[in-house]
Amino acid sequence: MRPLKRAAAILYLLCCVFVLGSFACSIVGPAQERMAYLLGLPAFRIALLAATGVIAIQALYVLGLVIVWRPEPRSVHPDANPDIEVTCPAIEKVARMAAADDDDVLVESVRARVAGREAARVRVKVEAIALVNEGLPGMAHRMQQRVQDACEAMLGCPGVHVRVRFLPSKTTTEIKEASDE
Repeated sequence: MRPLKRAAAILYLLCCVFVLGSFACSIVGPAQERMAYLLGLPAFRIALLAATGVIAIQALYVLGLVIVWRPEPRSVHPDANPDIEVTCPAIEKVARMAAADDDDVLVESVRARVAGREAARVRVKVEAIALVNEGLPGMAHRMQQRVQDACEAMLGCPGVHVRVRFLPSKTTTEIKEASDE
């Protein structure tokens, strides 16, 4: 989806340059007579109309986003109870402590994100560096279970989805000697 958005943004910017340039040239500058001639051509008017249509579609899209946009919730309501509120930083702290129980793992980052329409569920993403190379799936499963149990104990209800990702832990260093030429 990202390449499509980039292509749409490039098309929008090109259309803006075309429409604004045509407008500016028709109003002021030494190219007024040439622009008047171009505006008399049906192909140029169709291209100008198409570019204006692209700009109008983009403006309606942005207007729709502004109308529909809601800020991301920063707290969870367990069991969809609006009277109970647990913030995402608190969930991140609990998840970090539960993930760091193993001595063979360094926790790099923990991110919690509220999910669901009622803001009753949480998605926790743990990025860690494993200090050993064997048994990573079992280690990830144990870490995932510890984090899920700790967060559900804190919230008092199920509704936590945990994802564990191991980052690369080894770096390679190449030493090249330079000759004294």
